[in-house]
Amino acid sequence: MVSKVHGKTHPEFYEVHKYYDSLAKKIKSSDSNLSDLSSEFQKLREITNNYSVPNGVCESYEAVYNMLSELDKAYHALH
Repeated sequence: MVSKVHGKTHPEFYEVHKYYDSLAKKIKSSDSNLSDLSSEFQKLREITNNYSVPNGVCESYEAVYNMLSELDKAYHALH
């Protein structure tokens, strides 16, 4: 939904969505072992400028970036 609202002014969100889907797919297929998600988190940090929320976006957009940042921190705390 966020991409429909902000996609024209923030096309990077399509890339964020792509890498989020990749993370979710790896996590679901990992059978309780965390797959190597480092490359996905690295790309997400690059695309989002370390999860910096752009000006003028909705709360849902901001929530996605905050959630991804927390996932990134939790993942790297385990590795």
